Amino acid sequence: MNANAPYASPFIVQQVCCACLALSIAYMQWYFRDACNTHILRAVVIMNVCQFVQEIMYAYSTYMLIMIMRRKNDVTYKFSLFDQAEVLHLLVGSFVIHGLRLITCAYPVAVFAKKAFLVEFLCRIRFAPNRTRGISLAQAKRADNADKRKSNLLFYVAVVLSVLCIATDITYYMCNDAKRIGHTAISLIYTICLSIIYYHYRKERRTMFLKILAVLSIIIINSSIHTLYVFVEAMFTGRLYYVLNKSIGNFVINGSYFFLSLGLAVLSFKSIIFCFQTIITHTPLYTQPIAIMRSLRWLITLAYVLIAVTALEILFTMTMYKLFSTRIDFILGTEFFLWINSISTCLLQIWVCKHERFQRCVIILIIQLISDCSTILLLIMVQAGIVQTVIAMMTRHSKTLQYASARIFYIVIDHILQIIQWALNICSLGIALIVLDKMETEDETDNSAFDNENFHVPSMRELLTIEQNNSETNRARCSVFDRSANIDYIWGESEISFDDDDNFDNRQDTNTNERDSDMID
Repeated sequence: MNANAPYASPFIVQQVCCACLALSIAYMQWYFRDACNTHILRAVVIMNVCQFVQEIMYAYSTYMLIMIMRRKNDVTYKFSLFDQAEVLHLLVGSFVIHGLRLITCAYPVAVFAKKAFLVEFLCRIRFAPNRTRGISLAQAKRADNADKRKSNLLFYVAVVLSVLCIATDITYYMCNDAKRIGHTAISLIYTICLSIIYYHYRKERRTMFLKILAVLSIIIINSSIHTLYVFVEAMFTGRLYYVLNKSIGNFVINGSYFFLSLGLAVLSFKSIIFCFQTIITHTPLYTQPIAIMRSLRWLITLAYVLIAVTALEILFTMTMYKLFSTRIDFILGTEFFLWINSISTCLLQIWVCKHERFQRCVIILIIQLISDCSTILLLIMVQAGIVQTVIAMMTRHSKTLQYASARIFYIVIDHILQIIQWALNICSLGIALIVLDKMETEDETDNSAFDNENFHVPSMRELLTIEQNNSETNRARCSVFDRSANIDYIWGESEISFDDDDNFDNRQDTNTNERDSDMID
């Protein structure tokens, strides 16, 4: 690689940062392999989900750059032929590495999530007759057929839209003269994930799959609304008519992207309704401790504060644009997408915390907050370097640029408001995890909604008992893969077993000596 190539350094820094994060998570998983509990497993799952979202963002951006390199009109002419081939090889290698790292993040989530969130993964959606609720056998059968029909329809629509999005992208990149105003963006990746999860839900009917589908649908509808907004803005500014009238290829490409975004918005809206209706209908409610109400009030307060901060940022942007014609925010990144994402998350947060819905949907809120925190942090990190460059440029050319001081003030304040939004999401995520930890669940084993499956998860009480009875050098194994438990293990356990026979024999000898001493006394 050419040592003077400036394009190599961003990819090197990106790969080093991603590799360091992946290694730190892998080291944490290895360190706690023999001493683990539910809280540590949940932390590992959350870290892997954050890494997964980050890898999706980087993989998609690399995919976009690879496609742009294939278009002659989009490649800057300062690249020589050797540099173009070198950059393309660098992008392909980076995309492959991100894809492999995606697999290494998804596998621990699939394995440990079943142990960290036992109740969520054990619970299935089942349609059975219930005399208490007045549900007959025929009604249950009709409801079961309706659920199968709706899930099949959403699955096939998601697959068709994913294929059409990929075909439209390929067509656009093959037409060198085509110009597009908006595109489906990262919603393509999430639509593929949506179809995969729907496929597994049709086979197993687990409640956790519905909650993941609800989060994916929220992300897709936010991205689709942003794309539709881009087309509407171009229509009002006259740019849409100019691009469409330029050639028939522009009309076909932009029309395809517009209707695909509209179809994705409709699909995600129907999916959200289906998921929430099914979850609320088939999840029972239980008596909860009063202490959990304080956390719920904090969540509602944080949601209102975040809405106020977002509204302040919108009003500030509109005022600066009206007074000084400031358009730096839309040049720097996806401000409108962040606003939609923040407002939708706040509305979900308020909705979940009212009328006992947190018992059914707190997992949805947690996953949505994890996705928001990762996305906002990535965008802030990307914009940080651009903000510094723009401020330095405007400071040097303040005399020639109009309203340079006002634009610098706007950029700094807007960046600070984004950081505040990210911090509020982090606080909401922590409180939501506290709510999940304090929630009371059913203390019965004969519920047909739960599967009597075996899992291997040590509890915190087992870990503390092991630490009291064993030294650090002679510690008994309590690996999550060494100990089996049935459905009773969810609610607690009365027996503690050790894998070390010597410890068991020593404990028996100690008990015998104590009984002998009592008899002598």
